[in-house]
Amino acid sequence: MQRQQEGAQEQQNNQDRYYYSNFINSLKSKDTKSVYIRRVGYFMSFLGIMEGEYSKLVDELDKKTIDDNIKSFLVYLRQERGGVSYRSASFYLDSIKKFYYVNSDYEFKWKLIKMYLGDDDVDWTHVFGNTFPIFI
Repeated sequence: MQRQQEGAQEQQNNQDRYYYSNFINSLKSKDTKSVYIRRVGYFMSFLGIMEGEYSKLVDELDKKTIDDNIKSFLVYLRQERGGVSYRSASFYLDSIKKFYYVNSDYEFKWKLIKMYLGDDDVDWTHVFGNTFPIFI
């Protein structure tokens, strides 16, 4: 019995390393790797998944659940965590999107998910003042 548990744990560890490796090796710069890992880690923490258990983001969840988790996380970032900006929330989404792009065969409706970022809250008056240019 214990031998089976050890075998199952080793298999999960191998999957965790596989998903991590796929993700980290798909990123180019050292800084991007660090930031993206941190953002996906924050998403994992939100879901109650321990650091490094990347297989729990993919293997144990169906597409609908993953989709709902991402949407819930975006709502959390915008409303419950002190209201991070649209831009910051979109950076988190970029990291999550990259993780699932390299580690999953699911086709997510990213345009729909992006709607959960909320409004683009950029105040353009600091750029253009009270008059906006007309582009023809």
